[in-house]
Amino acid sequence: MTMQVVIEYGKGDVNQFLALADEIEDAFPKLVVEGQENLELQKTLSVALEGEASIWQAPLPIPDASDLLKVLQAELEKPLPSAGDTSAWTESWY
Repeated sequence: MTMQVVIEYGKGDVNQFLALADEIEDAFPKLVVEGQENLELQKTLSVALEGEASIWQAPLPIPDASDLLKVLQAELEKPLPSAGDTSAWTESWY
């Protein structure tokens, strides 16, 4: 199973998106990172897991991705919604 991380970024912020995407993919090689330009965002990145609301938002420039990586780790360690029990914790994203 692959999970997608969607990062929305404002016009002109593609370099910040690319740097953050690289850090996410290095930390979680099995995640797929997709970028979407959002003209309403200005100097902000918004991160969501596939099919979910935003889990993290930060103004640019981002000094490092450590806060986001902690949030992603916590989200990925939650039980899968369709599993019905806590035995379905996933650590396979690393």
